[in-house]
Amino acid sequence: MRKIIPILLFVLGFSAFLIYVLYANRERRFPEANMTRLNDAETQWYAAGIQHYQITVEVEFAAERRRHIVTVQNGQVTEATLSYLVGETWTPPEPVGAEFAGEFTVPGLFNALRFELNQRQREDVRVDMNVSPAYPRYMYFGPVWLEGEPMASSEARFTVVAFVPLSAP
Repeated sequence: MRKIIPILLFVLGFSAFLIYVLYANRERRFPEANMTRLNDAETQWYAAGIQHYQITVEVEFAAERRRHIVTVQNGQVTEATLSYLVGETWTPPEPVGAEFAGEFTVPGLFNALRFELNQRQREDVRVDMNVSPAYPRYMYFGPVWLEGEPMASSEARFTVVAFVPLSAP
């Protein structure tokens, strides 16, 4: 029994350390975003000519997590819903307008990334680009900095959890 306790303590301590490192620095595994990567991926996206798809984007803020499901046909939003995570359950999807949903299409995600890079209010903006087709699969917008201080709860994470090319209508 005396031999097991130190081993158990080591395993628990190491596990806690690993969880901390993986969670606290999870964004660090993704490269920093820059205009060159953004423009290259956007060029590849438009060259692929994908006009029909359904995309599911989860957006996480400090106090809120949302799921946007957007259907695009001929490059236009034809259907869009929004759900919120309450506890461990998603609310039923509610329809939203095309103008709002456009922010969660692939061009909308490119625009959001471009906006954050141009604003230069965040010291840490990271992106993981999908390769084929090219689109921002994961975006991390670190805290907004005002007067040399980070604003509390201003981080945002965008994760594309599903991307399905569709047939032409």
